[in-house]
Amino acid sequence: MTKLRTKPSIAKPVIDTKAALEFIAAQHGSASAEEKVGSIVVDTSTRAEIPAGFVRLDVTVKEELLERLEAEARRKGKTVAEMVSKLITKHISKH
Repeated sequence: MTKLRTKPSIAKPVIDTKAALEFIAAQHGSASAEEKVGSIVVDTSTRAEIPAGFVRLDVTVKEELLERLEAEARRKGKTVAEMVSKLITKHISKH
């Protein structure tokens, strides 16, 4: 006879980025949840976790192109970001 296993439900924690940044800003005496990088202002309340040394880039492309890019990324087992990064590196390093 097999014993029925009951597993507790596991949910991914939800972190309110804006609230976390405001908490940190209050700790360090900063008045806003925005970072100033040179002359560029990055609204940290709407961006996902970005690893150090990387920059977020928003690109507008046709839906057809995005679908083809996503399909190719799935086929190769990569993310869309990895595919775009590789394409940019490939074409810019030639010049």
